[in-house]
Amino acid sequence: MTASSRLGISESDQTALLRAFDFWWMYARYAGIPSLPLNLAAVALLVASLWGCAAVFDSAARERTEA
Repeated sequence: MTASSRLGISESDQTALLRAFDFWWMYARYAGIPSLPLNLAAVALLVASLWGCAAVFDSAARERTEA
């Protein structure tokens, strides 16, 4: 059994999908998971990303002032 027959899409479509955005919370919602936990997870990821960006900028600013 090949991947194309198993997935139902061609090899070129598979390659194109690898370069696409992955909206995992939409797939999970479609699968029947309630939206509240998915929304909370998405917000938690956003907050963690913003916190990480702030830490990077803070570290760069400290490095600049110490040099």
